[in-house]
Amino acid sequence: NPAVSIGLWAGGRFPASQLLPYIVAQVLGGILGGGVLCLIASGQAGFDASAGFASNGYGVHSPGQYSLLAGLVTEVVMTMMFLLIILGATPRDLLASVTI
Repeated sequence: NPAVSIGLWAGGRFPASQLLPYIVAQVLGGILGGGVLCLIASGQAGFDASAGFASNGYGVHSPGQYSLLAGLVTEVVMTMMFLLIILGATPRDLLASVTI
């Protein structure tokens, strides 16, 4: 998750020199993962990727009719909580000793 990588960098747990390559790898991994899911799902008769395959939405496209603002607030708060847990559970010098 690029947001977590940026948070780790901001918290001093991740070197700035490795941030961009990590984000690029995370985005490419997400695209590849989506392709694998699409390949698997296309094995089902009648599969149509244009019918909203693996997507979320807001407003009329949300099962609970949540607004875009509600979705954004949820994403920010949940990512922040996740990152706070990671930062609290890792020592400051954890990634300094790891060579990649």
